Amino acid sequence: MEAEAIHAEQWTVIDAKFNKEHADLQARIISWPELLKDTADKAPFFQERFQEFIELRDYVANVSYAIPVKLQGNFGRQLQELQQLHEQEKEKAIPKKKFSFARKKPAPK
Repeated sequence: MEAEAIHAEQWTVIDAKFNKEHADLQARIISWPELLKDTADKAPFFQERFQEFIELRDYVANVSYAIPVKLQGNFGRQLQELQQLHEQEKEKAIPKKKFSFARKKPAPK
């Protein structure tokens, strides 16, 4: 009974930390239009946010032994949604360049 209470306390701490870091990262990703006016700053900004995402994902992997499967599933779903949000916002901020073949100049006659 006491072990279950300790585990429940660990789950609560882990859940609180994950939720706080997830919400903070989500807010930073969404706030890019207010923060970035210069195009040159956008790529490093999104690289840093992706690195933070990786750290959060690694945190979940490291504590997975201490949390129930249902909570792991919730974390996984939230991480997947966060990754999709990151990709969507990055595409808005840094549109992909359109590829086209350049026309070769005709050879001089």
